[in-house]
Amino acid sequence: MILSTWIIVAALVLLLLLLLLLIKRESRYPIRLEKILVKSVIQCMNCGLKVVRNFENQDYVFKPCGRCPSCGGDRYIVAIYGQKIKSKSS
Repeated sequence: MILSTWIIVAALVLLLLLLLLLIKRESRYPIRLEKILVKSVIQCMNCGLKVVRNFENQDYVFKPCGRCPSCGGDRYIVAIYGQKIKSKSS
């Protein structure tokens, strides 16, 4: 009875040590989040004029964006993409 209790306690201690080692190992490699600048591409369906602007809240592909300043045709968002922001150190 006492021997089985000691075996259970030893197993729990070993399990705890293993868990602590795994947690310590993961903390050596921090997650690096890169800053991304999101852009929206607006294109006229008549003349093909493209304008790239910063993403605005509630933008989506095929969203109507008013009239073209060049020809008066309908403009839509045709693409949304992200660009990595270059750091000043590189």
